[in-house]
Amino acid sequence: MRLVDAPAESPMREFPTRLADHLSDQRALGFRPGALRIISGVRGSGKTALLYSLARHYEAAGLRVFRSINELDAERPDFPCALFLDDAHRLSASSLEVVRALLETEHVDLTMACRPWPCQQGMEELLSTFQTGSEPIVVSELSVQDIQERFSSRRGKPVPIHVAKCLWKQTFGLNWLVEHLLVAQGDGDSPGTLLDVEGVSVLQDVALELSGLDTKLQTLVLAMGLGFDVREQVPDVLADEDLEGLIAHARSEGLITESETVPPLLRRALLLGNRPALVKSLQLELVQALTDRGPLSVEAARSFATDGFRDRRVARVLESAGDENLVVDPALAITLYEEAETAGLAEWSTASRRAEAAYSLGNLDQAARLVDGLLALPEAPDLLRGAEVGTAVWAARGMMGRSAALYKWLGIERTGPATPAASVVLTGTGDIETARMMLDSTSTHAAPTLLAEASKLMGQGIQESLTGHPHQVLALLIRASDMLTSSGSVPPMAETPAVLAALVAIHGGELETAGTVIRSALASGQGGPAHRPRLLLMSAWVAMQQDDPEEARAAMLNAQPAGTALTPRDQFLRSALEVGLARRAGDAGLLIQSWQHAREALLHVSVDLYSLLPWGELMVAAARLRQSATIEPYIAEGWALLGKLGNPPLWSIPFHWSAVGAALLADRPSAMAPHAAALVRASDHSHVAAVLAEAGRTWVSVLAGHFSVESVEKAARGLASLGMKWEGSRLAGHAAPRAGDRKDMARLLACARDLDSHAPWRADTGQPVVSQAFPETTAIRVRNDRTRLSVREREVARMVLDGKTYREIGESLFISPRTAEHHMLRIRRRLETTSRSDTLTKLRLLLDPLEAGKSEPNP
Repeated sequence: MRLVDAPAESPMREFPTRLADHLSDQRALGFRPGALRIISGVRGSGKTALLYSLARHYEAAGLRVFRSINELDAERPDFPCALFLDDAHRLSASSLEVVRALLETEHVDLTMACRPWPCQQGMEELLSTFQTGSEPIVVSELSVQDIQERFSSRRGKPVPIHVAKCLWKQTFGLNWLVEHLLVAQGDGDSPGTLLDVEGVSVLQDVALELSGLDTKLQTLVLAMGLGFDVREQVPDVLADEDLEGLIAHARSEGLITESETVPPLLRRALLLGNRPALVKSLQLELVQALTDRGPLSVEAARSFATDGFRDRRVARVLESAGDENLVVDPALAITLYEEAETAGLAEWSTASRRAEAAYSLGNLDQAARLVDGLLALPEAPDLLRGAEVGTAVWAARGMMGRSAALYKWLGIERTGPATPAASVVLTGTGDIETARMMLDSTSTHAAPTLLAEASKLMGQGIQESLTGHPHQVLALLIRASDMLTSSGSVPPMAETPAVLAALVAIHGGELETAGTVIRSALASGQGGPAHRPRLLLMSAWVAMQQDDPEEARAAMLNAQPAGTALTPRDQFLRSALEVGLARRAGDAGLLIQSWQHAREALLHVSVDLYSLLPWGELMVAAARLRQSATIEPYIAEGWALLGKLGNPPLWSIPFHWSAVGAALLADRPSAMAPHAAALVRASDHSHVAAVLAEAGRTWVSVLAGHFSVESVEKAARGLASLGMKWEGSRLAGHAAPRAGDRKDMARLLACARDLDSHAPWRADTGQPVVSQAFPETTAIRVRNDRTRLSVREREVARMVLDGKTYREIGESLFISPRTAEHHMLRIRRRLETTSRSDTLTKLRLLLDPLEAGKSEPNP
């Protein structure tokens, strides 16, 4: 509220609403002749508003009110009256004598508003004599709640508490500063920052109000705002001043709080309103004083940088603080590096570290932009770190070929200690010669640190995976994972040793080992936040192959918390997992939906050695959905990659097995032959190949109807021994209804149940009952339902899939269009579909294998 009867020499401020109770108490006391009340507060605290609010109450009660000594002294009343004096701390000695005389007449009720400093001797005597029966009303700093109430009252609607907190942080509750911000804020819901146009206007208004104050007083507050502990380190410019008097004066003027702190808004206004030369001289003096005393604190350095002060000492402190937070708090590290550059650090000197921090936070675009700018420099600082971030970013995008190109651009000499990591990337893209050259140069560059040894072992493990025994490869990669964990380092890398070890273990049929490695890496935080989603997705893949869909989905959920996005590579892996889980559950609708997501994800990535696992899953699913043409170019790229690497058994055998499964589903024996032959050729030196080759032969025998129970059971349990329990149980379950003897059928069903404990089996079809986790109509159920479709219904369904109308169907089958429509209604009832799209989807899954005249395998 604005009072028209305020003194003209200073603006009237509102008083805090919490003082209304004090005001009510004073009103309740009524007229007290010879009594003295004191309202105490610093400049701009609202004490004047409180004083004149009480004056108006007395006037409303019919009492004569005077607002100056001269007014009262001129009239010399001999009747009860009230005198309200503002700025009583400025009264002269003679005026105080007049006040004393008036109080002694016992006709006058006196209320005075004054600052806590200065307090003259005559005032102290007056207070000790006449202030009885009541304590002074102290108008102190505003609380957050006070500001919220003031703001809400001004705008006529509730204001969020976070807005009030923001205003308090800028003002520390000094009432006159709050008024400036409230006026500038207008009707906005968010407090304007001091960096926008509105904020600059606020600073200018505050600086203008400060300009009339004593220069020495402004200098003191500026020094305190910059960080001077003026009682310990007096600035040279104030060396001859009465320091305690200046501090008391500053407090009385409302420039510092009771705890002698300077609000940020006031500090910035002083920086704006004072001469740059004075500001810089104070900053230099303070930095020198602080560094003479010991290391400069990070808080002080950040304050200097925020104020635009450039000094190498400040910049080095901020740079070191950024390095300390690079792993533990990447977001803070980025801010500290930017402040270091503001304080005078050379441009681009921290670009590679900022890129690393951005990569750790999952901000691939920011990291890539920083690396691009760095690589374009003729003499880029910290080039190797920037390049490593770049390779990690490209790999996370699913474009490891670009990572390899970056390492080749660097060359062996500039790659230096990162040559083992480079060899992993180059091998993953098929450039085996350059990879070997990189790895061979490792000993000449790397110091034998834990991190260096971890990188070296990882490179050796991947090289060994092309020709060596899987157990030897696994041992190298697990040791690399252990050493990286022990080092405590979180360097940017295209792939972590834990993921590589898990991939080798999965390809080698050792799922338990893969799970153990991944769990250990997750527990230790290997690779930092950037690689955690990938580790969780690999954990989900292990769980899926172990036939534990609940665990797999839990890991997938943890890999992508709400509101976060996966990198393109991880999104591709997640999509393949969704497809794999849907296929294993036999959920046709979910499989088609997951396939659509996977088709979108695969457009963003390329094929590399370490992504063959999800590509193999998609190869089988594509055949299942008659969509093989969609991914044929990618699969061809995978075969070409393996060919460039010499078709290493460890990596190629599982891919051949996926191709066998896809060929079986597509009913293409000619496509299956070369892959089956490759498995047979590898059987002599690979246990995994021998098991898969036998399983492939058994599937063909089962589909042909010529098999022995023993061979099926052996093949199924062999698959389970490689971590393929689901595949083994499907083989046994598929063979069961084709067994000639009921005992053989029961034996195979028992084998299927033993391998797949998550789903009950049905003896009539040899297929699992629909999973409780996926209660919707499934492909398995469709396959059971198709035996109930008549020949005519199948003919009608085929023509519907071909896009024919009911009239065209009627003409082809010599039936009426209405009869054709009735056939489709019966089909929809049997398939329990609720929409045309659902009906068409399930008919596609049903009719392709049906028209082939055989039951569909599900390897």
